[in-house]
Amino acid sequence: MNLVVIFAIFSVLNYLVVGIFLYLKLRETRRLKELEKEIEKFEARRKIYLAILEDDEDALLAIMKNDKELLLDVINEL
Repeated sequence: MNLVVIFAIFSVLNYLVVGIFLYLKLRETRRLKELEKEIEKFEARRKIYLAILEDDEDALLAIMKNDKELLLDVINEL
């Protein structure tokens, strides 16, 4: 009887540990995706700043077609 109880407790604890590790991995993956999105935004902003500084109308038109909201945000910051 004691062996069955010990095995049941061990199984429950094992599932809890696996659940905690899975949660931590999912949280890390979610954070990495958020960081990748932020990096993409910074790269897009850098391209917009360069296009504005170099007075490159073709690049600004291409950016305007692809991402108008980001372009407006950058212009409002200036």
